[in-house]
Amino acid sequence: MRRRELLTRTGMGGVAAVAGARALLEPALASAAETRSDATILAQLIQLHQVGVLACRAVLASRELRRSAARDVRQVLAHERTHLSALNRELASLGTQPPAAPADVAAADALLAAHNVGSRVSSVRSEEEGLQLLLDIERLLTGNYFDAISRLQSSALAQRSAEIMASEAQHAAVLAQLMTPGDFIKIAPTAFVQAKR
Repeated sequence: MRRRELLTRTGMGGVAAVAGARALLEPALASAAETRSDATILAQLIQLHQVGVLACRAVLASRELRRSAARDVRQVLAHERTHLSALNRELASLGTQPPAAPADVAAADALLAAHNVGSRVSSVRSEEEGLQLLLDIERLLTGNYFDAISRLQSSALAQRSAEIMASEAQHAAVLAQLMTPGDFIKIAPTAFVQAKR
């Protein structure tokens, strides 16, 4: 008796068919799960960049910045927009729409609070407060990218995240330089980056 006949006679044919179908479907199911996971991570990073863009615009609109500081913040804003566009394209390639940007300053502040960031967009009353807010956001982004790199399934997305993380660390250094010119201990990015979830 052949194996197929034995399975059919003992009722195991259905089990074998299900097992065979499962073996065929597992790679596709795993790929779908990875895509959802990567999409969730990207959506979270996009939300943080959206807050970063809103915060840069608010700090610039406050007119509290010196000309040189405003120039640097405009450059950070341009980079944040570039990162946001790149992440939106990556998310779209996974078949997911980007999350809605915070509707207003209160929504951005709520997201910052949810990530245990003490600075608030609504409380910027001086250059120092504006720069501290942006520095806190850059550190938040750097930490979240550090965390994302270890969780992303796609090596291409992990590489893109590492590139953006390096840029965020550079932004933090520029902002710290504006706050404490010449104090290289405070300017250098921290060696121990942690995400704030």
